[in-house]
Amino acid sequence: MAAQVKSCYGIDIKYHHAYKGKEASKAEIYGDDVKSYIDLIWYVEAIKATNPGKGYRFIRPMLYCDATFLNGRFKGTVMAATGVNGNQGFFPFAYALVPREDIEGWEWFMENLQHCVDSRPITFITDRHERLKQSIPKYFPNSYHSYCFHHLKNNLPIKKSHEKYKQVQDLFHKAACCYSVAKYDSALKDMCIIGCGWVSKYIRNIDPKHWENAFFVGCRYGTHSSTIAESFNNWILPERDLPPAALVDEIRIKITRMSAERRELGRYYSDSLTPIYKALLKSHVDIGRPWSVTESGNGIYEVHSPRSHVVDLMHMKCTFQRWKVFGFPCAHATAAITMSGIEMLSFVQPYFGSNHFRHTYAPAIRPIPNYDRPEAYEPEERVLPGIPRPLPGRPPKKRIRGAYEKERRPIKCSNCKKIGNHNKATCRVLMME
Repeated sequence: MAAQVKSCYGIDIKYHHAYKGKEASKAEIYGDDVKSYIDLIWYVEAIKATNPGKGYRFIRPMLYCDATFLNGRFKGTVMAATGVNGNQGFFPFAYALVPREDIEGWEWFMENLQHCVDSRPITFITDRHERLKQSIPKYFPNSYHSYCFHHLKNNLPIKKSHEKYKQVQDLFHKAACCYSVAKYDSALKDMCIIGCGWVSKYIRNIDPKHWENAFFVGCRYGTHSSTIAESFNNWILPERDLPPAALVDEIRIKITRMSAERRELGRYYSDSLTPIYKALLKSHVDIGRPWSVTESGNGIYEVHSPRSHVVDLMHMKCTFQRWKVFGFPCAHATAAITMSGIEMLSFVQPYFGSNHFRHTYAPAIRPIPNYDRPEAYEPEERVLPGIPRPLPGRPPKKRIRGAYEKERRPIKCSNCKKIGNHNKATCRVLMME
C-alpha cells in the first residue's frame, strides 16, 4: 500500500500509517471485528429464512472435507465440505467458522452436516487428518472414507535426496492405482527388492481400504486426491482476512455468482451428458470398437481386449474393475453394451447428465440485505470472539504445499555465488552496488 501511494501520489508514508489506514478502511466497509461475531446470530437466521439448500441430491454422494486458517484479528478456521457437479466443477456445499481445527470443531461440523444430506452413503475424501478419522465414522457410520493419494505420497518415510526416491514414488503410484490385489502386493514387494523395505512396511500399516482401488469398498468416481478441497480454499483466499460476518456473506455472494453463471451454462447443454463425460464416453466407445465380444447369456459378455474380461451388464460390473472405481462405463463395458444393442445412456449414472447439472443450480440463491440488521443486541444474544491460541510445538518455517505444487529448485547466483532462489538479475548485492 505504501508503494501504491508513492507511485500514485508521490508521497512517502510509513508502514504503520499504511497499516492503520487499511484497517480503518476495512472497519468502515465491513464493520467492527467484535460486533461482526454478534452479527452472525442475525445472519444465520436470515439464511434459514431465505435460502433452504436443495442442490445436494443432484450431485454424486461424495464430499471433500478440509479446513483452512483465517487471517483476521481473532484468527479462526473455516471448515468446508465441497462436492462435485456433473461437469467436474467444484460445488461449495457447506462451510462453517470454528475457533481451530481440533476434534471438537470437526465433531460439531459433522454433527450439523448430517442434517444437510440425504440417506445416500457418502464417500468422504480427506487429507487423513486424525480428527476426521475419528469424527466421520461417529456421525456417518455407513459412509466410506478415502485418504488423499498426494498427502500419503508426500508423507512416505523417504527423503527426496535418496537415490531410490523416484522409484519408490512410482511404485507407490502403481500400488494405489492398480485394480487387483496381486498387483498391489507386487508393487510393495518390488519396494523391498530395491532395498526400501521400511517404506513398504509403512504403507502396509495404512489400511488399504481407505486409499487403494482394489480394496476400497465405495465409489470414488476416479478421484484419488483432495484437490477439490484445495480449490475451494484458494477460491476464498482473498476473503480470509475479513471479519466473520463479512467473510461468510462474501462467500455467499461468490457462490451466488457461480451458480448464476453455471445455471446459464447449463442451458446450452443440448446433449444428454455434460461435455466432459460426453467426450469420455466417446473415447471409451472408440477404444472398445475393435475388440471382439462374445455373448454368454443373462447379460454376461466376454470381451477380448486382447486380454479377456467378463462384463455383467445386469449388475454393472466388469472384471477389469475400472467401472466400479470410476462409476462410469469403461471401454470393456461400452463394447459389451454395443453388442447387446441396449441404449448406452441407461448404464450411465444420472449425476453425469445435463439434466442433473441444470437441477443442481436451478434453485436461485436469494439475496440477504442487511438494511434491517440490528445495531445493538441484548447481552444474552452476544457471541464473543475466540481467543487466538498458539499451536503446541515449534512454529513451522515452511508452509504446507498443495497436492500438485512443486517445490522451487534452488539455483546458484552467478553474481554473489550463493545458493538461493534468485539469479544475477534479482541479486541484492548487485542492487546495492
